[in-house]
Amino acid sequence: MRLESPSDAIPSKVYFWVVPANVTGQWAVTARTGAKAQPYALRLGQKFQFAEGSIEAGGARAALADVKLAGPRLSFTARLPDASGKPLVHEFSARVSGDSMEGTLKQEGSSRAMTWRAQRTGGKVAIGPEIDPKLDELKATSGVQ
Repeated sequence: MRLESPSDAIPSKVYFWVVPANVTGQWAVTARTGAKAQPYALRLGQKFQFAEGSIEAGGARAALADVKLAGPRLSFTARLPDASGKPLVHEFSARVSGDSMEGTLKQEGSSRAMTWRAQRTGGKVAIGPEIDPKLDELKATSGVQ
């Protein structure tokens, strides 16, 4: 037997937002890919959950590919030279926490994951209503505050 109440007849909407970490700016990255730590310079731009950018290492610069930003999780790939200068695909993944991030790095042809860390060195900008006035409109129509 099922009991019905007046609220059973009223459809409800449930919204689920995953708030992306703010990754905008310049980041100083350090990863131990060989005998010594390798410095990288990472530049990221962002609009909500969409990010793009470039990374530099050993005098080479590469555009980021397959960039994914879901909450505090960031991942991307880039074709950069390894310690011997051979260009390889590097797969980065990290957890962002404020102005720092930490994660793993895998180079093409290697099954070994290395750790890397990054510290934001500048360029942080707001990613909310300051860059998209429609956000306030969306909040008003959804009933979310």
